[in-house]
Amino acid sequence: VHFARSFDAPLEKVWAAISTSDGLSGWFTQTEIDAREGGSITMTFPGYGSFTFPVLKFEAPRTIAFQFDEDARDVVRFDLYSDGTDRTLLVLTNQVGTEEAAADHRIGWHYHLDRLPTYLAGAPDPRGEGHHSSVERHYR
Repeated sequence: VHFARSFDAPLEKVWAAISTSDGLSGWFTQTEIDAREGGSITMTFPGYGSFTFPVLKFEAPRTIAFQFDEDARDVVRFDLYSDGTDRTLLVLTNQVGTEEAAADHRIGWHYHLDRLPTYLAGAPDPRGEGHHSSVERHYR
């Protein structure tokens, strides 16, 4: 699973959104992170529970990677790139163990990455859960 998105925000702001508890909780899901290589990330998904996984790579302010499922093959990696302006390219790579998992993760990441620009702008997200259904129809 691979996404590349460009944001009208400086690298440091996007880095905070993908590498801090407050940032990830603001656009992804309730998250607590010990933001260092060898640390841990705990994500709480309403209706599914809380899951804790290791942080595998942490190179501020460019790269963070963490395990994303009990299957150790499932790894999420965010890489950030900037040309020195207030635009930042985020590349998300999610290695998964099965094609079924890949399909589910494409839907989830598409939905959540669509929320990130609104979060970066400091505005409330107007879409709600109906947007998740429209993204799911796109992939199924």
